[in-house]
Amino acid sequence: MKLTELMAVVDARLVAGSQNQNHYDSEIKGIRYRSDRITPGDVFVALPGQSMDGHDFAPGAAARGAAAVVADRELDLNVPVLVVKDTRLALARASACFYGHPSEQLALVGITGTNGKTTTAYLLEHILKRSGLSTGLIGTINYHYAGKTFKSSLTTPESSDLQHILANMVQSGVTHCIMEVSSHGTVLQRIAECRFCLGVFTNISQDHLDFHKNMDDYWSAKKSFFIQYLQEPGTVAVVNTDDKKGRELCDILGAGRYIRVGLGNGSMVYASQLSFDQDGISGRLHLQSASFPFHSPMVGRFNLENILCAAAAAEVMGIAPRAIGRGVETFISVAGRLEPVSNALGRHVFVDFSHTPEALKNVLQTLKEIIPGRIICVFGCGGDRDRGKRPVMGEIAARYADFVVVTSDNPRTENPESIIADILKGITAGRKILPSQADSDFEQKVFTVEPDRRQAIRLGIRASKPGDAVLIAGKGHETYQIIGHQAVAFDDHLEAERVLAWEMDDVADTLDS
Repeated sequence: MKLTELMAVVDARLVAGSQNQNHYDSEIKGIRYRSDRITPGDVFVALPGQSMDGHDFAPGAAARGAAAVVADRELDLNVPVLVVKDTRLALARASACFYGHPSEQLALVGITGTNGKTTTAYLLEHILKRSGLSTGLIGTINYHYAGKTFKSSLTTPESSDLQHILANMVQSGVTHCIMEVSSHGTVLQRIAECRFCLGVFTNISQDHLDFHKNMDDYWSAKKSFFIQYLQEPGTVAVVNTDDKKGRELCDILGAGRYIRVGLGNGSMVYASQLSFDQDGISGRLHLQSASFPFHSPMVGRFNLENILCAAAAAEVMGIAPRAIGRGVETFISVAGRLEPVSNALGRHVFVDFSHTPEALKNVLQTLKEIIPGRIICVFGCGGDRDRGKRPVMGEIAARYADFVVVTSDNPRTENPESIIADILKGITAGRKILPSQADSDFEQKVFTVEPDRRQAIRLGIRASKPGDAVLIAGKGHETYQIIGHQAVAFDDHLEAERVLAWEMDDVADTLDS
């Protein structure tokens, strides 16, 4: 790909910064949006950001040997400057062309919604793999394909990274890719130039209002994925119409463009004869082409929505009903999604990623339905994020849990005490106690504050009795805690295992004595 070709792809106007003809005729080596990763022959695309502007780093990119700079304004540089209206869209177009439009060689599924994206994606991948298909997955936890797994810093990668990943999947023989599509990914043009064959809508509730102006703006970002990217003949949307916005989305898409899933009237894929307990979900699954009894080891009504979405998507993709049923029955869980921490103490300890009000409510409601004992909830809220959801989550935790331990999550650059103060504004139920007063004999609703997350986890588990549930919420699969601008090693699951091991030693010592 030569610079002259790139100009046509991104619809650019050239500002001549170099008289060297080689700049225009040489092959482009790569497409980059980070100046510190430029190597000679790469093109640097300057992206605007919330805290920094890529245009400020253009001189550094030129000094490192950039063949050209793509910008949304004229810049005085000694390399060609390609001026475009939207550098984010230009990055996506340039990258897709540079990597040979890999999404066109894949059956690409996009899954969006506030909650359930990850579980739905992993379950769908599991069903496809069991059916003998070569799959890849891009999402919150990681991206993986062909036996290789890579860390993921964004739910939906930046467009040049995304196109590179898709191209590598194609080269590795992947035929089907499932991708979590975040609202950021849609608004910031990260998925531009991707061709999807199927879209899935799980649900929508309050989240990301630090990025979106309000819920209307957030909803607009979610529905734009379906409006912009599922227009080609043959594409279809799987929509959870138990969610009010899901029903609205179907009205927008029009007949023949969607598959309605849920328990409400008019659902085309649904479940009946349901029972929920500690062993999972049982009932009868009704697809469009067949129905059959099923059992899933996943627990909770919210996971039923994920099962229905994944099953409907698999059927659209041509998977046989029997294979869908086997996939549902053999899929256990996703890391950090109501993930149990095994122990011999009779405690039901779970680690969960629930960091939104609706997700926390769903998980706590589920535990109250299936756990005979008391519910203990250890949670906090992230810093530099939507402050409005903090008191809401505090109210939900206090409403459904018997003992709430408010702690730190990823404070980032905020003072953890300030975040906790916002949470406490919503806690009106229960009596506040000191951490030193917490023990396993509490009978009425209580709550306490322990900013040290490690100590908070220990406090919650040590206050439990056999038959009780301890939910450690907010971070799920994450293996770090972001304090300031640093990521410090921290794993809720490992911390819970340590505490449970200490508790087990205490029990053994008591028995020996």
